Amino acid sequence: MRYISLLIAVLIVINCNNDSTELQAPHTDILTLEMSFGAENLPEEFILSRPTDVKINNDGDIFVADEKFIKVFDSTGQPKGMIGGNGNGPGEFGTSKSPLSFTIGHYGFISVIHNGIVHLFEPPFSYSSTSNFLLSDNRQYLLNRLDLTRFDLQKMVTIDKDSRVFSGNDEDREFLVYANNSILNIIAEYPISTLPKDAGGSLIWDILPGGKVFYTHSGTDISNEADNHIYSIIIYDYNTSSKVTLDHDFKPVDYPNSIYEGYAESMHLTLLNAPDLSPEIVQMAESRLSELKRVKYYVPVQEILTDGDFLFAFTYSVNDNGEILCNVFDTQTGLYVTSVYFPFIPSSVKNGYVYTIKQGADVFPEVEKYKIDLSAYRK
Repeated sequence: MRYISLLIAVLIVINCNNDSTELQAPHTDILTLEMSFGAENLPEEFILSRPTDVKINNDGDIFVADEKFIKVFDSTGQPKGMIGGNGNGPGEFGTSKSPLSFTIGHYGFISVIHNGIVHLFEPPFSYSSTSNFLLSDNRQYLLNRLDLTRFDLQKMVTIDKDSRVFSGNDEDREFLVYANNSILNIIAEYPISTLPKDAGGSLIWDILPGGKVFYTHSGTDISNEADNHIYSIIIYDYNTSSKVTLDHDFKPVDYPNSIYEGYAESMHLTLLNAPDLSPEIVQMAESRLSELKRVKYYVPVQEILTDGDFLFAFTYSVNDNGEILCNVFDTQTGLYVTSVYFPFIPSSVKNGYVYTIKQGADVFPEVEKYKIDLSAYRK
């Protein structure tokens, strides 16, 4: 946090509501590889096999989801411990082959979700409890209040033992909810698009320091008037229920016709291999395909990651080198900071570093840690 505070002190701020004209070209070459680990020189149980996600706590410890375990390393890549396992006992992560979904809250609480089961670990990573969200009072309250027949949990961030933020959906809508014991506050509600996420958008959110949550729906929280294209990110204070909106202009990126053609070919093959599909299902598929054909542009944002009070909003805009344009905001001041190009979308950003998983058919998987140039945090 001291690192982030120093960065805030040197920001040259520009109000995000008046940032339609960039004063300089986005920065490039902002990442320097500091280390990689996971393929060798570790105890056998810590060698990475099929890593799917990386998260970092406030101490710089690195948590890697790898099959049915979360492997914990210190900031230099040395092993510290392991949680989880294959099974249905306390603190074990089930027997299915689906990738683990986990989060680390601002105070270090780790939430792991699989099939509606929530495992909670207290900082630094000691097992605390296991609960079935399907049977929880929170879920039953939402079903009754919103007149739902289902609510499928998608993501949860535990703030402390009493409070959490989570998102979920029924057939038609997705919701963002703050819960403090039995008190629930619905932060946001959005219709679910039947289009792919890069065309119809999705709910993107996470917690911030100081009792706040950021969120946006990448297909809904946008404004397109003439040549003025704006996307919005909302900062919600769950202590006061107040909201602040960060607006930023964007240049629409053409949605390639090849994506539509790929879906059309897939539907054609499906109909050939399953001729007994009901007319209703066929009609629904044809309607979705027709809707996709009308899409002209990608949604403006594909991912948003946090580093303290900073937001890194990754767009679909790329330069000639295939690098991804990222807009940086300071949520403490409510201002747009700068734009930079990243060579990839990382798994996590924390304390001035990005973390990503390097893997492929001919390489052993590793976690890579890159230092971010200070230009990403200031104009």
